[in-house]
Amino acid sequence: MKRRLMLVLTLALVAGLGAGPPASAQDALRLASLRVGLWPEYDQPALLVIYWGVLPEATAFPATVSLRMPARIVAPHVVAAQPEPGAPLDEVDFQSTETGEWRVITFQTFGPNFQFEYYDSLQMEGVTRSASYTWPGDYAVDQFFVELQHPPHAEELTTDPSLPTSQVQPSDGLLYHGGEFGSLAAGETFTLQFRYTRSDNSLTVDLLNALQQQSPTADPFTGAQAGTPAEGVDILLLALVAVGSFLLGAAAMRIAINIQASRSRR
Repeated sequence: MKRRLMLVLTLALVAGLGAGPPASAQDALRLASLRVGLWPEYDQPALLVIYWGVLPEATAFPATVSLRMPARIVAPHVVAAQPEPGAPLDEVDFQSTETGEWRVITFQTFGPNFQFEYYDSLQMEGVTRSASYTWPGDYAVDQFFVELQHPPHAEELTTDPSLPTSQVQPSDGLLYHGGEFGSLAAGETFTLQFRYTRSDNSLTVDLLNALQQQSPTADPFTGAQAGTPAEGVDILLLALVAVGSFLLGAAAMRIAINIQASRSRR
């Protein structure tokens, strides 16, 4: 995000809302889809939680969205929406209100897409890492997805519930585990717990940056170059043979010239 606009207000008007967002907001809005990204140890020794939300096209815009995160988190990392119809995502102003165990973040969007991020705690005991994430059921969701980014060098990763798909994203070369959990009703919660072991404390983004400096096509898990090893070896051998042939040819020509010159002087 190029800019960060943050407006944190405490409104007495919403003090009586309890632990959830306004009932009118739940009645008026539903989410066509919500994809939750869980990125442990990405750019902080914590759990980065990302929401990629899409409202139905029939939604009356501008729409007011209220999302909850644990009250122990002082402020969200990113609140991005469409600041005007047809505009790309950009950071927008928001209101923050603490209600019991939750902090409610409210913002407006002029289009169907929004992105919301915050950092939550990641339990680290020796080489074991663990965390628990809960979607508090702020809105009904037609399609609910979860993806867990696999930190480089992490082992013995388990999740509850299980995430059935695993694939490497070409954009960053990282492994992601995911699952689609269908539709959720307003007020219906979803919890995912995960655990893994990792002896390396390096942050994922630092490893990616270091590999990009070495080679833009290096694999963040192994450090190997993209493509098959045989292709790289063949190219290197051809280059060495070409250079060697050129040097041998030049040396032979030079020797021939010296011999001819020596014979002429005689």
